[in-house]
Amino acid sequence: MRYQRVGSGDIDLITTFIREAWKEAGPGALGWSGATQEDIAEISSPAFLRELAQDPEADFFVAKDGGKVVGMAVNRARSASEVELSGIIVMQRLVGRGIGSGLLMKSEEAAMARGAGRLKVKTEVENLRALAFYVGKGFRKGGESLERVGKVEVRTVVLRKKL
Repeated sequence: MRYQRVGSGDIDLITTFIREAWKEAGPGALGWSGATQEDIAEISSPAFLRELAQDPEADFFVAKDGGKVVGMAVNRARSASEVELSGIIVMQRLVGRGIGSGLLMKSEEAAMARGAGRLKVKTEVENLRALAFYVGKGFRKGGESLERVGKVEVRTVVLRKKL
């Protein structure tokens, strides 16, 4: 498994990955709450992904098995001291094989390289697998909030980790 920053040659691979990961998990799956076919079309579009890869406030990583993307993670700098992990996506059939851990490690390294002292992530309150993953990696639960994702309200919990 290779973990790397996204390059221009990865965009089409990521487009395919996002669409396959969403299809495999199923609409409405935890981690995808509120996402519609239109949302997936937008976030998997080459234009959106190129813009994200070139955003100076973002760090965008993929996990590759051979020449295929099987996971991704995106960070966004929110302040000088805190970076938000927008999320980690791994193909459903590969969950539990350490891919998410490898992507989290890259995300933490990138946050520290930016000088951040904390990494923050939000996930659905009901997403027990994600909560267990982050708590197991040293994150501490914070407050809950109700957020609108598309047309759906999702109850989320904020988790933070000191780096």
